[in-house]
Amino acid sequence: MLDWNTPSIEFYDSLGAKPQSEWIRYRMTGEALQALAQQAPVPASA
Repeated sequence: MLDWNTPSIEFYDSLGAKPQSEWIRYRMTGEALQALAQQAPVPASA
């Protein structure tokens, strides 16, 4: 869940669940995403 989702956080806290700090989130946007897309192989035409 997202860190601003207070109702969900409170729900899982009420069940005794603990957050997992070992996870790292990544996001690719803009130029980095475009550069990655340009590296993709071009499919053969049918």
